[in-house]
Parts: sequence; C-alpha cells; structure tokens
Amino acid sequence: MKHGLLATLLLCSALALAASDDTWVTDAYHRSLAYERVQKYDDAMKALAAVLERYPEAYTVNLRMGWLHYLAGHHANARKHYRQAIKAVPASLEARLGLLLPLLAQHDYGRAEQVATQVLRTDLYNYYGNLRLLLALKGQKKYEAARTVAERMLAVYPADVRFLAELAAVHALQGQTDEATRLYHAVFILDPENPAARRYLKLDDK
Repeated sequence: MKHGLLATLLLCSALALAASDDTWVTDAYHRSLAYERVQKYDDAMKALAAVLERYPEAYTVNLRMGWLHYLAGHHANARKHYRQAIKAVPASLEARLGLLLPLLAQHDYGRAEQVATQVLRTDLYNYYGNLRLLLALKGQKKYEAARTVAERMLAVYPADVRFLAELAAVHALQGQTDEATRLYHAVFILDPENPAARRYLKLDDK
C-alpha cells in the first residue's frame, strides 16, 4: 500500500525528478520559495515556469502555482491551477482547501460552499474546511447554517478565537446583540487585541 501511494505521488508530481541526478527541479522550487519569502510572487512563478511547461499536469507544481497566483491576486489563474491539481489527484483535500481561497476572494460563495462540502464529506472536522464553509455561508446570508458550522467546531475547539468571533459575527448579523456581545467578550478575554471584538465592543472609542 505504501509503495503504491509513493508511486502515485511520484507519477503525479514534478518532484519525481528529485530521485534522479537531475537537480534543476529542486533548484527551481528552492528559488521559487526564496522569492515567495520576500513576497516577489511573480518571480516565484517565473522560477517554476520551466517545470510547469515540462510537467503541465503535475500535481505539486499546479498546487504551488495555484497558491502563488492566489497570493499575487490572480484569482482566475489560481482557480485553474488548483483544479488541475484536483484533476491530477482527485482525492486531494489540500487542493480543494486551496481552491477555496480564490473562490472566497472572488465572492463565488455558492461554488465555495460546494467545494467545502466536498472536503467535509471526507473530514467532517477539518479546521479550514469548516472555516471556509462558514465564510461561504455568511457570504450568502445563510446565517443559521453558518451558526451550525461554528457551533460544531466550538464543540471540539471550545476556546478557538476564530470560530468564537465568527459565531459572534453571525449573531450580530441576525440582530442578536446580547449573544453577540457575550461572545465578543469571550473573544476579548482570550485575545485582547482582536480587532473584531474591540470594534464591536467599542473598546477603541473609550
């Protein structure tokens, strides 16, 4: 089983060349990572251009290009590369989680909900799958569904500031100010610099 998994990863990834004497792929990835660290995203993509040209369907290079295009604000291209990564490895959760980023950035909330739901069918308590589903539901004003997601995650991550803040935001959007205030106070206790809590509680006005 392990051998089969490794073979699949090597076949779908440009990193298969790392097993040979050919070092140009490794060099390209390392240059790309170095450019990303200094936020030179276009240069990071250019560093991988030759790898992508030679292996246009490879999982790893498409996953990385999707991320870099997202960071650069090229959301349509990010979506294209993440979808190619999913095509290469249909069971991939990381590629779907990546795809959610440009979908949310483009306010394509309906498709984001679909993709996040696919992730949760495999991993119900996936942290980022639930968080991005919640954001997609909020974007569609599906507040009850968004609250259900937040409450599900808080049942297993009771002190998670992000989900507490999102649940508070949902209550605020529904006009439930007492509950929103109670939750934002809880957020403030755990994270006194939290901007959403400080803004809602008007702490910066005092």
